[in-house]
Amino acid sequence: MDRDHLARMLERNGEAFAACRRAVLAGAQFLVADTGQPASELVRTYVRRERHAQQRAIPTQGFAEAVAALRAQGEHQVRIGAVEMVDPRYHFELFVNEDGTAVIACLGVGQSRHTASGTTTASVREWRDDEGWGVLDSSDTPGGCWAHFSHLDMPGYHTLSMGQVVRLDWESPGQDCYDYRAVRVVP
Repeated sequence: MDRDHLARMLERNGEAFAACRRAVLAGAQFLVADTGQPASELVRTYVRRERHAQQRAIPTQGFAEAVAALRAQGEHQVRIGAVEMVDPRYHFELFVNEDGTAVIACLGVGQSRHTASGTTTASVREWRDDEGWGVLDSSDTPGGCWAHFSHLDMPGYHTLSMGQVVRLDWESPGQDCYDYRAVRVVP
C-alpha cells in the first residue's frame, strides 16, 4: 500500500483518523498486513489494551470508536496496520478491510513515557499470527518484551516462530502488561 492511498483512506471524521493522516503525510513509517483475520477476534484484545491504557493514564485517541467498529464488522476479515509517529511519539493501529480499499477503524496510543532502551539478542517465547503480536525473552527484558508485527524488520509476511533467535531493540515502559516493548526486531 502506498502512502498517498493510505492518506486518502484516512480522510474520515475522528481525532485518531486526522492525527494518523497527518503523521502519514509527514512521512511516518507505516505497515499494513497482507492478510486479515476476523474482526471479532480482535475485539477482546483491544478492549484489554484500552483498559490497560486507562489504568496507566496513557494518552489514547479513538479506542472506543475502534472497538465499536470492529464489533460491527463481526466475522469480516480485517487487516491490521500500524503507523509510528516520531515527534511527538505516537503509535497508531489501523484496521483495513480485506481488499485494502477502506480504513474501518483507527486508534492512537501515546508513547511519551519512554524512560529506558537497549539492544540485545532475544528468543521468541510465543507468537500470535492471528493477533499480530508476541513475546520475546532476553536477560535485558525480564518478564518478556511485547512485540508487534509492524516492528519486524524483514521482507514479506511478518511473523516469528517459537524459539527463533532475533536481534531486539527495546524500550521501557512496555505495553499490554509487559514492562518492555519492541521498537525493532531483526530475525
